[in-house]
Amino acid sequence: MIRHLVSALAIVLLLAPPLAAAEKAHTLESVQAETNLERRARYALELARQTIPPMINSYFEGATDQARERLALVLEATELARSSLEATGKRASKNPKHFKRAEIQTRGLLEDLESARREVGVDQREDLDPIIKRIDAINSELLMGIMAKKK
Repeated sequence: MIRHLVSALAIVLLLAPPLAAAEKAHTLESVQAETNLERRARYALELARQTIPPMINSYFEGATDQARERLALVLEATELARSSLEATGKRASKNPKHFKRAEIQTRGLLEDLESARREVGVDQREDLDPIIKRIDAINSELLMGIMAKKK
């Protein structure tokens, strides 16, 4: 019995490094280099979501310029996801899988940004407002595309 537990633990420990390596952090350049447009959109939104905690930390540390750069990266990655999905040439109402995934991810991104807005100081909130507004518009575009009447 103990031998089986030890064997199972050894297998788990051997598989852990490859699994951890599979969840690598994306950069904007690596996302833009992705040739599969649907995968590019997914990676871009993952990048946007991964950028929010360091952005908040930058605000807390007083590095406002760095925080603004990261905030711009969030918007740029979200725009890249939207344009990548548009470039597929697929209609969201007929092939909703990737569009719905992007809509869910942008909704989560909006929740994270709203939470960040509550955490940062009053002076920094004006940096977040236009970004939140634009990502909300992208989310609405995705949702309306999915919900559009099928032809």
